[in-house]
Amino acid sequence: MKKFFEFILVLIIFYGVYAAFDKAFVIIAPQTKTLWVVLSALICAALLLLLYSLIIKSDTKKEIKETLDHLNAELKNKDTLLSEKDKEIEKAKSFKEDLIKESESVEIIEN
Repeated sequence: MKKFFEFILVLIIFYGVYAAFDKAFVIIAPQTKTLWVVLSALICAALLLLLYSLIIKSDTKKEIKETLDHLNAELKNKDTLLSEKDKEIEKAKSFKEDLIKESESVEIIEN
């Protein structure tokens, strides 16, 4: 469906350029052959489509770069949070080990 839409778009652009060139060439050179009008319209339509594709490509690259930067920043934040959680877990483990040692020493004294 996308290719069909693109084909229709090309036809519309070509027809518009051809109509404009047909009228312009009659004013500039009344004896211009239709072949030259068609060729110049094809070249102009191709250049318009090339310009359009370059604009779309640059916009897409910009959006992808922004999204990628956002995701990288989000990943760094999550890594930071993960390292903080790891530090908290290590603190909790050392606190637990200290409590176990302390309770063992209290049991030994009571016995």
